[in-house]
Amino acid sequence: FGFELEEHHTAQLSLGESSAVARALEQTQSLLRGTLGTDDELADSAAEADRRALEKIRGFLQTLVDYEAVCTVQLGESVVVFSDLGQVRTSLARLSQENLREDEEELSGELQGVLPKARAFEFKLADTGQVIRGKIGPTIADADALNEVLHRNTRIKVVVTRVGNGRPRYLLTEGPPPPNDDA
Repeated sequence: FGFELEEHHTAQLSLGESSAVARALEQTQSLLRGTLGTDDELADSAAEADRRALEKIRGFLQTLVDYEAVCTVQLGESVVVFSDLGQVRTSLARLSQENLREDEEELSGELQGVLPKARAFEFKLADTGQVIRGKIGPTIADADALNEVLHRNTRIKVVVTRVGNGRPRYLLTEGPPPPNDDA
């Protein structure tokens, strides 16, 4: 069987802007594609995904396994194909909590730079001097405000996503406090 999902638009979107539903479908397709790719590809797509979304994708893949089904997901010109049950089982295993790990961590160091439009950051770890890069999560409304606290010793909270033996991905969930103007 098959079905087609079409979004009903209630308001006009500006050129180049996509709706929340379209972004959710793109992220879902990216996660499914990531399960068929490398650990790094899966980590990239999973790093920004909500934990509930990951659980729903796991549930969808489990349903496919339970009913020995395969699927194709097409969004515009982009297509993800599960052509056999083995691929579905492998994808489900790659999304397992044992393989895809997310941990909340608090890091000490200095915020080195912020790209507010790209919602990306660099942070120099105090203990090793290593510079990590990551995305700024939706819990931080004004990413540009982070530029006010560059190069100061501080602490941040991140979600670290690791897939298999791939490199970790960082999602900034809580930035440093704003500078104290009284100092």
